Amino acid sequence: MLRFLLLLATLLPPITIYYDSCIYPKWIWAIVAVLATMALYPLQVLGKKGNAFLFRKIPYTATALALYVCIIHPFENPSALALHLCLIIPFVYKECCHNKPFTQIVIGGILLATLCLTKCRTGWICLAVYLLIALSKRKRHRFSASILIIALTFGLALFVKNDSSRGRWFITQNTISLIMKRPIKGYGYHGFRKNYMLQQGKYFAGHPKSEYSQLADNINHPLNEFLLAMVDYGIAGVVILLFLLTGPLLMQKEFHPVKFSLLGICVFSLFSYPLLYPLSWLIIGANWKKHVPIKGKGVVWITTVSCLVALLLVLRENVYYCRWGQVSNIASKKHPTAMMEYYERLYPHLSHNPLFLYDYTIESFLAGEYLQAERLAKECSKEMASYDLNLLMGDISQQMHKHQDAILHYQDAANMCPVRFAPLSGMLEVYRCIGDSAHADSIRYLILQKNIKIYSSEIETIINEAKNVQL
Repeated sequence: MLRFLLLLATLLPPITIYYDSCIYPKWIWAIVAVLATMALYPLQVLGKKGNAFLFRKIPYTATALALYVCIIHPFENPSALALHLCLIIPFVYKECCHNKPFTQIVIGGILLATLCLTKCRTGWICLAVYLLIALSKRKRHRFSASILIIALTFGLALFVKNDSSRGRWFITQNTISLIMKRPIKGYGYHGFRKNYMLQQGKYFAGHPKSEYSQLADNINHPLNEFLLAMVDYGIAGVVILLFLLTGPLLMQKEFHPVKFSLLGICVFSLFSYPLLYPLSWLIIGANWKKHVPIKGKGVVWITTVSCLVALLLVLRENVYYCRWGQVSNIASKKHPTAMMEYYERLYPHLSHNPLFLYDYTIESFLAGEYLQAERLAKECSKEMASYDLNLLMGDISQQMHKHQDAILHYQDAANMCPVRFAPLSGMLEVYRCIGDSAHADSIRYLILQKNIKIYSSEIETIINEAKNVQL
């Protein structure tokens, strides 16, 4: 039955993936979640030697929790799918070793094809690490394997998606600049989200003609878990994370599939954000369980109750998120005023979420509630710094006739993402309103001379307005 499910789960994802498209039907996430949680079966088998191992005693509770979270929080890009595929490949490989060669070829081929279709370079590097580690039995072989992996990484960075690699390097540079200011204790919980875009804005304010100006965009993660830990929690954070991810690799001599998966998490941690997903934490826990000398029925009850409580909390939270989705959907259909009452009811439960605050701010602005929108925007800015928020704050200030504040917000937005046209359009409108022809003419000139990264109807409208503006 397990082998049948593995075959079924690996057959379905590539059918729904289009080679040149990132559009995934919603139901695929359920299939991928099933595929990911199949890893819990080998973890359950791994626990047979112990007396009280979570995945042996209560596999269904853990599986249900992981499956539910995976479905409720679907993968937002193909890289997340690549991560989950890489984490379960070692388990699938071990399970298929006892099958016929034809079955092995079919399942392996489909998994590899799906991984290739994601176009995720980190997935290719992770697969190369698996292969080279498996083939390297001696230390000198592992040294040679390490050289090959480093060469592969640099080759992919230089010759595949070159613009993406340059953008990542720019993010890393700015992140390091943040770290250098507070290397010991960091910036605290969600410190990166609160400070990175401000740092990026400062960089472009001092380097307006930088080669990175065409690559910069809204950033909420440094695409490196170790850098994120360093920004948020300083040296202590990165040391703890290193110990958490590499400790089992150093303490265990044999390479069981669960250890290969942890190695995959380490690889993805250098180029992505694997710790965002529940399966990664399940793999980490499975690796550490051998080194935690706690046994007995008490552990089973504690873990069972913990999983049930966590599931109830997730279900409760999801109720409010579903309501928010419904309210936001209706508000986006040109009915923001009617939805203000419902946003107000959700506010006590979701005010900790800056994305909810941002959405509430937008709808308040569209409903003409400018004072409320200004209050919500300021509250949101304490939890998140972003281009979109500064642009929205500029629009709010403009409608409230706070022209100088509007110009400052638009300027901050323009510095954060120099490639965007909207902040310049906002500044042009403000200068026209206050009758400042000199500044309006200079902004108009910047719009007409600005390079276009990706052409759109919105940019065409802004350029045409700049051409026809009467000063």
